[in-house]
Amino acid sequence: MLNTFIKKYCLDNRQWRAYLILIVSLLLTGYASLEAKHRAEGYAVDNFAIECDKIIVKIQERLLTYALILKGGAGLFESSDSVSRQEWQAYTIKLNAQQTVPGVLGIGFSQVITPSQLTAHTEAIRREGFADYTVRPIGVRDLYTSIIYLEPFSGRNLRAFGYDMWSEPVRRAAMMQARDTGEASLSGKVLLVQETNQDVQAGVLMYVPVYRHGAPVDTLEQRRAAIIGWAYSPYRMMDLTLGIIEAANNPEFQRMLLHIFDGNQVSATNILLDKTYHNPAGNSFLYQERHINFNGRPWLLTFDSHDSQYQADYSVTWLILLAGITLSGLLFGLMMSIINTRTNAKRQANIQNREILAGKNLLEESEFRWRFALEGAGDGVWDWDVANATVHYSKRWKEMLGYTEEEVGSGLEEWSGRIHPEDREVTLAIAQDYLAGKSNIYISEHRVQCKDGSYKWILDRGMIVARDEAGNPLRVIGTHADITDRKQTELTLAAHNRDLAVIFDLSPDGIVTFDNAHRVR
Repeated sequence: MLNTFIKKYCLDNRQWRAYLILIVSLLLTGYASLEAKHRAEGYAVDNFAIECDKIIVKIQERLLTYALILKGGAGLFESSDSVSRQEWQAYTIKLNAQQTVPGVLGIGFSQVITPSQLTAHTEAIRREGFADYTVRPIGVRDLYTSIIYLEPFSGRNLRAFGYDMWSEPVRRAAMMQARDTGEASLSGKVLLVQETNQDVQAGVLMYVPVYRHGAPVDTLEQRRAAIIGWAYSPYRMMDLTLGIIEAANNPEFQRMLLHIFDGNQVSATNILLDKTYHNPAGNSFLYQERHINFNGRPWLLTFDSHDSQYQADYSVTWLILLAGITLSGLLFGLMMSIINTRTNAKRQANIQNREILAGKNLLEESEFRWRFALEGAGDGVWDWDVANATVHYSKRWKEMLGYTEEEVGSGLEEWSGRIHPEDREVTLAIAQDYLAGKSNIYISEHRVQCKDGSYKWILDRGMIVARDEAGNPLRVIGTHADITDRKQTELTLAAHNRDLAVIFDLSPDGIVTFDNAHRVR
């Protein structure tokens, strides 16, 4: 049946060659377009991953800062026999934590109380002016703890006064870890006692153990015997995250779908950052996962975005697709014209065959150039410490120029000294204008010399990530993307069009077409 169809509709009219070439050229065009699409998406993913990594660094740095604050509070107790309520209040006021590290709900101290000490402890706190004070929840237990200091001592924090965190399993596990290791620990997901019926958020707590003044704490048994309480802070996760990332003024964060989970699994039950739960089945190609481990407490962070700011630039993909379809159509039309040209001369038939073969080779050569222009490595990353005049170049940055890890130092001249002489003045001026605040974004296309003496076209992008108090840039992070292939692709397409024009101009024969009634059209 297939042979009959080919013989009737194609073979008799000798048109099958043209259709075959059209199909092959369109398939190659589709393949090249898909490759370009994948590379564009890969570039978008790399940029998005950089933003995710910056947020991870901020969260890790802030958690360490919170731990240092609590260690300072623990140091007050460990350097004296007792710390009064006024001394604790003065310490927290001096810290000014809400301004320096926003996101802290409070800074408190929870005291260890044995059953034999419970009555005397309650009476002592009531004598301070808190007539209704009691350790909550009420009940008989082997050990009690009580939040006796918590600053600021107002608003939501009043609900926590006297609460026995040891009575709740999740909090107790974190308190035991801090006591036994001597290090700061994070609790799992809890509902804070400070929560009301409005704007309820998931919460976590950080604990730092406080040992008796002068007691030895070298062994596990000694630490358990010497524990007198914990310096701690409660955190509402949304407030904590906004405080860390400064999301109110951070457009990158506002465009992200960020979720934080307690543990290493994505689950609606262990979500800490209480936003709308994002089903992984609906993830975009930008979806990223990162892990944080704070002294044994793992967090899983997932990032995604459907904002156009992070979407891939498909302009090159469309350019290749449209150019490929156009050239395929032109070639198909040319072959159909040649096939339909009637001639009885063997010489003319040979000429037609050579033209067909030449056209096919020309198409294959064009497709090869497209694939070559699209092939390339990933982006290189650079991190410029402006204050110390040093630059960290990633391994891929060095490999892009043909260098090994040890062959490139940390000076700015490693980049500026390799810029093409014709591009250097303009490129450095663009960078200087960005540092001086004359432009809102740093982006530059220029040539950089490789180890072998050749030059590559580089798309250089960067942004200031740290400034001093005067607003001067301290740190700039960016990427190097090899766009040499894209430049070559543009030149190759122009040359191909010129080649087609030359073929028509140099052809020794006129081109005549006939309709189905064998009339000259």
